[in-house]
Amino acid sequence: MATLIWLFLLIAVTVIWGHVTANSLVHKRINIKAKDWPEESTRILFLSDLHTSGRGYRIQRTIKLAKKVPCDIVCITGDIIVRRVKQEEKVVKVIKEIANGRPTYLVWGNNDYNKEIDRSKLYTELEEANINILVNERVKYRELVIGGLGDPFWQKDDIEKTLTENVDLLLSHTPGPIVNVNRRAKLMLAGHTHAGQFCWIDGSPLIPELRNKKAFAYGLSYFNGTYIYTTSGIGTTRLPLRYFCHPELVLLEVKPQ
Repeated sequence: MATLIWLFLLIAVTVIWGHVTANSLVHKRINIKAKDWPEESTRILFLSDLHTSGRGYRIQRTIKLAKKVPCDIVCITGDIIVRRVKQEEKVVKVIKEIANGRPTYLVWGNNDYNKEIDRSKLYTELEEANINILVNERVKYRELVIGGLGDPFWQKDDIEKTLTENVDLLLSHTPGPIVNVNRRAKLMLAGHTHAGQFCWIDGSPLIPELRNKKAFAYGLSYFNGTYIYTTSGIGTTRLPLRYFCHPELVLLEVKPQ
């Protein structure tokens, strides 16, 4: 009986710990000097994998913090909505609050393509809220050329179409396309991996394939002439828990080298 009680307590503590970590949002700052960056300084507020239904402590904390962070543009790399939850209007409201009137660029993630979600409604309402959705295309903001890929997970990406001309900033839901960029972008931003979500004490993912350096599972890397930053994201998938892996909101300041 005593053994069962201790086992129950251990499970309870582990679950509580994972829940607390999953809701402990970190504000991270990254400085990058990129060759031939076209602006004297660009502050990019970067988020990914919100996995939100439009409510909850974590997303409210994200909105509150995002509004306070001074930046030039906001970039969101997909999985903005919870799987199989039809809360499109609430999710659009969240994105609009995070944008807070600032130029915002968004690409779809794999969850955003789920058939239960009315992506047409999401697209229309986000566009009406002045959120720029990029699907294998490029746009210009000030001196920056920004490219955005369709979701690589569902093979909706077309990197050759997107990079018929070089871009300064490339948005992708997953980090995988970095291997085909071939110096055609100065900086790439990605999410999807959740940095493993369940990690060892040193922060390395439990999932073996994400521990490979070439998986670009988390953090800042430099590959074949392009910087890539993969974020741990905001939300969680399947289980609302994280271990040795915090959600994060990232401010990148990019200057010419």
